[in-house]
Amino acid sequence: MAEIIVGVDFGGPALASAQRRKILAVEARRISASAYAIQPGGLNARLLHDPPGWTALELADAIAASAVPVRILAADFPFSIPSALLADPSFAGRGDGVPFATWAGFNRAIAAGLPLSCPVDYRPFARWRDKALWLKRECDRESGAQPPLKHFFQVCFNMTLLGNAFLARLDQSGLFDVVPFQARGRPAQAIEVYPGHMMRKLGVRDYKRAPRRAIDAALGFLGEGGIAVELDPALRAVCESYDTGRKGSHDFDAADALVAACIAILHREGRARETMPAGAVRHQEGAIWSV
Repeated sequence: MAEIIVGVDFGGPALASAQRRKILAVEARRISASAYAIQPGGLNARLLHDPPGWTALELADAIAASAVPVRILAADFPFSIPSALLADPSFAGRGDGVPFATWAGFNRAIAAGLPLSCPVDYRPFARWRDKALWLKRECDRESGAQPPLKHFFQVCFNMTLLGNAFLARLDQSGLFDVVPFQARGRPAQAIEVYPGHMMRKLGVRDYKRAPRRAIDAALGFLGEGGIAVELDPALRAVCESYDTGRKGSHDFDAADALVAACIAILHREGRARETMPAGAVRHQEGAIWSV
């Protein structure tokens, strides 16, 4: 049976127009064992639009409604927060003094307070915009990722919150388990990825300025492992050229989505690894999948 693997480069802007600039998805269709095709059509049709992306709500609903079932969704945003914050009643801010305790508790609170519809209103969570809360998870330290609640410079705050509302929407579809927090035997899995870690492991320095080298390295790594990926030239051109960076910086979002899709393929083939020590904290904080 045909199946789809999806990589997502996420973003947390409040406005729909800005989300469609920043939230990019790349779909790879598994055509046989260890063989994939990234072709126009399906979710990839959006990559040839202007802008080429989605709102978080549009993407969640499109993934859930895909005619060909999605097997693995790899998304580039923090799925959870440090266990110290999950265990802190004052962070949860509930009158009963009960902490979130688990990812599920945190996710439910975000989904209840942050509708996916635009414009997104982050004001209910404004008290978390505090540098004292810039704590890293174990997987962030292992992979070199930023703190999930970092709210300026390299901003993760909005992505963590909007991303959890996005995950809640996928959960409502009845199709997805969010790994490693859920293991209910649902047909699809959502995993957290960090393309920057893969690029460092593959020796691609300053990959944000070198999308072609990043793409070559990711596809080359898969090829060396016996995984064939056929990439349509028009889609590759978008991934090499689409840049939302400003003021001299670069942010090749479609290239990041393609790298995320490559990690999802590795996961499907049983060749990705978790950048997270084994133990109970994994089921609270989550894990980042990479090479």
